[in-house]
Amino acid sequence: MGTDRSVTLKHLVLAAAFCIVAIAEPLQGQGVITAGQTVSGRLDASDRVRDSDSTYYDDWFYVGRAGERITVTQRSSDFDSWLLIGRVVNGEFQLDEFNDDDGGGNDSRIDFTLPEDGPYVIRVNVVGRGRTGAYTLSLTRAGGSSGGSTGGNVLSAGQSFTGALESSDPLWTDDTHYDLWRYHGRAGERLTIIMRSPSFNSYMQYGRMNGNEFSYLGGSTSRTIGGQQETVLDVTLSETGEYGIRANSHGRHTGEYVLTVSSSGSAASTPSASSSARTITVGSTIRGSLTPADAQTDSGWYHEDYTFSGTRGQVIQVDLQSDEFDTFIDIYRGTTWAAEDDDGGDGLDSRLVYTLPETGTYIICARSRYANRTGSYTLSLR
Repeated sequence: MGTDRSVTLKHLVLAAAFCIVAIAEPLQGQGVITAGQTVSGRLDASDRVRDSDSTYYDDWFYVGRAGERITVTQRSSDFDSWLLIGRVVNGEFQLDEFNDDDGGGNDSRIDFTLPEDGPYVIRVNVVGRGRTGAYTLSLTRAGGSSGGSTGGNVLSAGQSFTGALESSDPLWTDDTHYDLWRYHGRAGERLTIIMRSPSFNSYMQYGRMNGNEFSYLGGSTSRTIGGQQETVLDVTLSETGEYGIRANSHGRHTGEYVLTVSSSGSAASTPSASSSARTITVGSTIRGSLTPADAQTDSGWYHEDYTFSGTRGQVIQVDLQSDEFDTFIDIYRGTTWAAEDDDGGDGLDSRLVYTLPETGTYIICARSRYANRTGSYTLSLR
């Protein structure tokens, strides 16, 4: 009885401190999180301190759309998590929702329907002044990562993505549930995906996508590291195009899992800035057109390139729109590929939100997702 009462009192005190219609506080920029992604961070004495209770916090940014429902989970074995979601109002944080222990144990979880388009702040916080330590933060859209043969979330290299096998997911031929993920690869690219789950022995299949049809090419191998089983898919892609990865299990099991994606690209099929690259500045919109006169990669993509100068830690949003072709964005730092997006915008339009890893000149490669496609487009940077 005494333990139950102390927990209740803690929650009442926290609710009184935080349950305010609008809390305006400075932002502590940490990075950008996208749907299906899990990021890691650490609260320490170098972070900002909340005015209300003198606790440390980090801010992560998510760009969403009105009506979109997201689930955000904060986990830590070092401290009691406290999670907040809000919007940027006049350059400051304004609170919408908060949570303490809905993630299980001392972890936090918020299910939130976005009231409007734009950037949102996900504030990673802690219960208790002076508490520090490592944490993970994951974000999924409503419905998780499952898409069966007709959907699928998009994977990108250099990131980790969280998903969950559920009883409502489609079944493979052996009656096991699976999630479908998509990856746009390049000929000669070596793709490595590692799948881990605390709930089941994992398995992956990969194949080519032809629209919504999955054509099986092969499966993953398993290994044990530190007593934990993980599944590895390590393949060299034979051609440029869209691939499907099915996150699966040995046996009809459900539960959460994490996919970690890495790639060593094929230089022969990688666009690079052409000698006719133009400059784009933050806040500007450019109207252009892909034609057969433009630079073309070995894979057949016409592209037009734009350079801009950025600073380390700066968060940019690049939008590429066209009514005439399926757009695709690549970002390069010099000749090194850094990030990409296919359909992050509306319909087949592209939207890429990216935190610059260092100060310098970057290249935006505006192109079509498919070879030999041409047409007009609009490119904006903010």
